Amino acid sequence: MNVLIVDDNDQSLYLLRSVLEGAGHSTCPASDGAEALACALKQIPDAVITDILMPRMDGFAFCRALRAHELLRHLPVLLYSATYTDTKDRELGLALGADRFLEKPMEPSDLLAELEAAVSERKDGNRPEPRGPLAEPEFLREYNERLVRKLEDRMLDLERAYRELAESERRYHELFDVASDVIITFGEGGTITLVNRRIQETLGFHPAEVAGRPGSTLVVPSARAQVESAFERAFAGQRTCVEVDFLSADGRPVPMSLTLVPLWQGQRPNGLMGVARDLTERARQEAARLEDARKAARVEAQRSLAEELEAPLVEVASAARELVGRPGLESVADRLASHTGALSRVLDVARRA
Repeated sequence: MNVLIVDDNDQSLYLLRSVLEGAGHSTCPASDGAEALACALKQIPDAVITDILMPRMDGFAFCRALRAHELLRHLPVLLYSATYTDTKDRELGLALGADRFLEKPMEPSDLLAELEAAVSERKDGNRPEPRGPLAEPEFLREYNERLVRKLEDRMLDLERAYRELAESERRYHELFDVASDVIITFGEGGTITLVNRRIQETLGFHPAEVAGRPGSTLVVPSARAQVESAFERAFAGQRTCVEVDFLSADGRPVPMSLTLVPLWQGQRPNGLMGVARDLTERARQEAARLEDARKAARVEAQRSLAEELEAPLVEVASAARELVGRPGLESVADRLASHTGALSRVLDVARRA
């Protein structure tokens, strides 16, 4: 069958079209009731599935217009909505002559079954004729009541969403400011747009001092080309990490790692988020580790030297003892023994180090 499908949401219209055409039906899509009415008059469909909340002419008004038209009044009409879902909405839709009042979303098989049943009822004459279109005053009263109710619901939803957004933003700013790293957002070109308070503790700048500055000015001059290259890669969509010296407010270099993450808008980044972590403690630990390694190497060298000198010293001490009994060599022997003893004591200290 040929089904007129009406919805102002492109995704919903696509899903309806996929379900119906997948079941072997043809479709005629329209984005609101006014467009759908013109389509129906151009080519009368076998059935209509329509959303309710739409611009220009909504589903209620469209259903009433169909039932008021001599050529279209017998069409099976399925109202299909995710917004109008309470009992009063259903009563108004059925009073306007809808064959079905369905709530989105539905399983495709259930929607197809409702469509087939509505068409079959019309074809077999099992669908009772409506009591006639609602009189204008009655229709307007019910219709306006439904609109006002939906407007109130929408206002409550917006108020709730606003409160949730405000609470979410408050928590975000709390987390942003208490983060242990410096967090910076950059606009196009690498200009600083926002920075958390951690920068004051790490580099000595007030956040307001750096807002609007090029991000590369936060690092030492020798590292600026490296940082600008990192910005280029990040704006090309690549997450980028560099380790460079930042420049504190008092001119000290502060070793930091900078991670740049693209902030996407559509198909391209329109900004970056940077996380800068202070590496001073890591640098201190690395320096301490190197110093320990140097000390260990020096001690090992001393011990190795002691081991290498031990055998020659033993021989010298033995030679000194042999010279003691020879006339005229007593003083030489004493000096050799004295030096040998001194060197032995030095070697003992080297071994214990």
